[in-house]
Amino acid sequence: SFRSAEVVWRNVVQLDGGEIVSATGTHLGHNLPDEIGDRYCINLCSIAGFPALSSSPPAHSLPSSPPLQPPSASQSPPPKLSPPPKLSPQASPSPPPPHSPAL
Repeated sequence: SFRSAEVVWRNVVQLDGGEIVSATGTHLGHNLPDEIGDRYCINLCSIAGFPALSSSPPAHSLPSSPPLQPPSASQSPPPKLSPPPKLSPQASPSPPPPHSPAL
């Protein structure tokens, strides 16, 4: 979550009801105020990172993945999935036995 001082307001808009959207209207998250003040809870999938300014990678960086390549014409298409089986209706489970108080 973020506080008001960390928000770049030229990039986001707060709608009535607390929804936060990008300047282009993409849903980002919500403002959920707490006892300290406004708390902007932004969905993690809405956050884009920027490369570090340093040329050395951070100690916790993951190895880079090879770039994705489009499938070649010689590759066969993925198999078609069959629909799930139809479930037959079942009788309702019987109610649990009545509770007897401890003596």
